[in-house]
Amino acid sequence: MSLFEGIPNDEETTNKVIEWIYESDFLAGMSFSPSTAKFLWGFRLYPRLFVGLFKEAMLMHEFDKAEMERRLMAYAHELEGYEFPSETPKVDLVDFVFHDLDPEEFIAELWGPPQMRPRLNSKPRGNYIAFRIASRLRIEARKTKPRFKDLRGVLWLPNELISMIFENIHPMDLYNIIRSSKRLRAFLLGRHSRIIWKMSFIRSRDVPNPHCGISAPKWASLLFGPATCDNCYACNTMVDFTFRKRLCYTCLREETSKRCGEWIKHKVKEIMGEGFTKIGSVFDIVPRSSREDPFVYSDLRSPIHDGRFLKKVAIEKMKRMKILLRRIEKGVPDADEKYQKFRLARLRKCHMHMHACLRADAWASGYYNDSVDDFYHSVPSMVQMLKKLLLKRGHDSADIRTPLFELRGTFSRREGVWESMSIQTLAHRPLIKKLLPALEEEIAGERKRRLDAELEQRVKERKGAVNNFYLETVQVQIPMSVARYIPPVDCVCHIPAFSAYIDEDTSTPNMAFFSDTARTSEILDFVHRFGDFKPHLVQMMATAGVEWYTESLTAPDSVLALATAVFEYPVPCSHSYNVDGPLIGWEDVSRHVECVGHPKIGKDPSILATRYGTGPWFSKTGYKTVLMVLDLLRLDPRTTRACELDALNERFTCTACASSMKHVAVMDWRRALWHGIHARDMHEFCGGFRLYLISDELTTALRVHEKQYPPPTDKAWCCSHCTEHLCTPVTRAVAAAHVYKAHAIRPTAGLDFFYRPTMHPSFRDFQFVKTDEDSNHQCIRCPHPRNLRLWNKNKDLRKHLKDKHACQNPVDGVDYRTLKLGIPGPAIAMDTSESIP
Repeated sequence: MSLFEGIPNDEETTNKVIEWIYESDFLAGMSFSPSTAKFLWGFRLYPRLFVGLFKEAMLMHEFDKAEMERRLMAYAHELEGYEFPSETPKVDLVDFVFHDLDPEEFIAELWGPPQMRPRLNSKPRGNYIAFRIASRLRIEARKTKPRFKDLRGVLWLPNELISMIFENIHPMDLYNIIRSSKRLRAFLLGRHSRIIWKMSFIRSRDVPNPHCGISAPKWASLLFGPATCDNCYACNTMVDFTFRKRLCYTCLREETSKRCGEWIKHKVKEIMGEGFTKIGSVFDIVPRSSREDPFVYSDLRSPIHDGRFLKKVAIEKMKRMKILLRRIEKGVPDADEKYQKFRLARLRKCHMHMHACLRADAWASGYYNDSVDDFYHSVPSMVQMLKKLLLKRGHDSADIRTPLFELRGTFSRREGVWESMSIQTLAHRPLIKKLLPALEEEIAGERKRRLDAELEQRVKERKGAVNNFYLETVQVQIPMSVARYIPPVDCVCHIPAFSAYIDEDTSTPNMAFFSDTARTSEILDFVHRFGDFKPHLVQMMATAGVEWYTESLTAPDSVLALATAVFEYPVPCSHSYNVDGPLIGWEDVSRHVECVGHPKIGKDPSILATRYGTGPWFSKTGYKTVLMVLDLLRLDPRTTRACELDALNERFTCTACASSMKHVAVMDWRRALWHGIHARDMHEFCGGFRLYLISDELTTALRVHEKQYPPPTDKAWCCSHCTEHLCTPVTRAVAAAHVYKAHAIRPTAGLDFFYRPTMHPSFRDFQFVKTDEDSNHQCIRCPHPRNLRLWNKNKDLRKHLKDKHACQNPVDGVDYRTLKLGIPGPAIAMDTSESIP
């Protein structure tokens, strides 16, 4: 029976059937034989496969689950009555169709001729041997003088004279004469014309003589005939000298076989019998070809021990061998001797034939290589001709350089309009008509890229000139109290006058632009107006609901210097790589005033459109984090400035993140602020954000192992007494040396020279401290500063006291001390849905 009989054959019904199969549970509790159950569960696991088996029977217009269940149950009971074979019977491959084909032949037999493989680069087409010989003969004919164009009178000469004339003609010309008229064909194919062909091949040294008993006209037909398959007339098929036939890629695999193929094994078993195992004796007396490509020839180095042979020839030789071997079995006198003579004669003849064919392959391969070389030599001349033509048509030499360079490879790849080009047509001038439209389109694109690059370079140079003018003006005319917080250099390019100068569409800049005093006044006015953004920041802080910010609107500098003045920027900021990085005070905000905000990653864009616009906003999460830090340090948030917290240089850790770890990450207050903002969503699942103040003893020990911060090697240090380093900051050592030499002052960091963070400031690195009882111990017996080292009590400290201090039984408080982690602070809940003005 058919399981899906009457079900419509459409995709919608098929999907319904598959969905029902997945969801149905009618098989539960049923008891079937193992074979039936295996089939049914396979039907459930691979439904689309089984639906495809019965899809031709789907003819109904409705899908009924009950009907489907009834059919499947009936089908299961029908399977129950079927007796499955106990074991899989042995099947002979001969019983199957296509059993005698190898994999390539099997695919070709089922699906038809395969697609032709991609052409080699600059591969010629047609009978390139005849083309090159004909081209050479035409060149020689043009050089011959005098030239006789009317040759009709030659045909009235006696046959002896005609034969003498034809003996001096090239074999290719004789082949073409045969195809011209019936009279000449009959004359050149008669027995008396053998001497004509013989002398023609002898005098034409560029063509090999006929070999292995083939006639001269047949040999000329193989050499100079059209490059089409003898069976299916496929193009680009050169003659195979071994088989004396032209076979395309498909026909070659259909009419030939290899020694290791299944066909020869099956035929030897069929013809010679089951007991015959010497397949090599059959293979050795059959001519073999080493060619795999019907268009390209192999050279003398190509192996022929595992080449291809004609199936028809192999069958003939096997039948002949079978007759001789049967005579040996019957005891016929001299049968063994005749068999050996047969084998030796065929073996000698086969080797002579294959070596002659290999020499012919090498000769033909030379013509192929010459054709490829001619192609590569003709491309540069074609490119030069196109270059001259394009220059005459008004194109710039810079625009045509790249397209012409790419044109060399495009000729070989045969792409687009060049797909139909060949070596024969490459040097023809009509080809230019096809090349010019596509080539000029490429040149137009190259011209656009060149103009864009020139515009980008011009804008870059003019921006550099504006920046230099800006820095020189600020360095000379701005007081040091203001210069510490000057606007970023890129902001000057947005001033209308400077923006018009940068975007001016002229190749030569206006050198008098910077000599105008109005430019200097515009920059000075812009620098002084840059501080007008401070009251706006304080207003944002007051709007957030902090009372003392409302009371201090008239003193924005003092408010923005507080540690609680924390702002955030959208992510990613165009100048900051710190995700959700906090900006503390005017010193940090001034570097990013002109940045354009972007929506946060992973948030709803509709909400972000109102929350995260252009510019910074006051961070409530950062404000709460700083309050926690100040509460741990017993400091007043109304008066504590950020520089004072930096001077204290205390260390903190987040207990919410370290609750499930064996170590904690120790950080300064700026890194703790960054962590509180960055991990605000994660802290919701940990019961709130809680900081832990590291004890003084542990902090002192950790500072010994920290790198110096701010980094002294960063070129971000400036002098506080002059604007010498305002444009080009230097390292700490250079800044300190400048203060000592130029101002005769013993330099003090933070007072005489300061660290001016760049657009991408770095934080102090984390330090990780273990929290188990065996860690965080110090040796009291060691001198300072070695006594600051942290030891593991059971692993390292006992061994150290025993080896270095001869202490066998160390006592806590006498020989070593245990450092406490610190003081925990109150947990606060981070409101991730805070209202941002």
